[in-house]
Amino acid sequence: MLKYKNLIYSIAILISVVILSFNLIICDAASSKKAIAHHKEDYYQDIIAKKIGGEREVLLDDKTRIDIATPTTVIEVEFAYKFYESIGQSSWYSYKTGKLPEIWLIKESDKDDKFILRCKTVCENAVRIKLGEKLVKIKVNVYDNSKR
Repeated sequence: MLKYKNLIYSIAILISVVILSFNLIICDAASSKKAIAHHKEDYYQDIIAKKIGGEREVLLDDKTRIDIATPTTVIEVEFAYKFYESIGQSSWYSYKTGKLPEIWLIKESDKDDKFILRCKTVCENAVRIKLGEKLVKIKVNVYDNSKR
């Protein structure tokens, strides 16, 4: 009898975990910014690269790709809600190349303002990249596509 009770409890816990996971996935998908993206990221990369005169998709020796590179900067282009990723990627590219790190966040609606503020706050106050003997901040720019 005790064996069956443990089995029933285990099944109940498993079902609860599955239901909770399913609810989290549904809620996350419903609030995901990916679902309403106006364009793919590479569309914005092309626009920004042309605007600043940078080279697209520069391959590094570790097989990572810089979104845009200029003679002095490495640039990560990312949707604003994914700003955490952009900080790490731009830092890595800067470390690998010795160039200044830069981020271009894509703003698609006013809801992105909170992510832009967070990224700017972290890059201004917390993150520094060592280039030679200097510590540099990650420059953050915004490509505003919210009004188009």
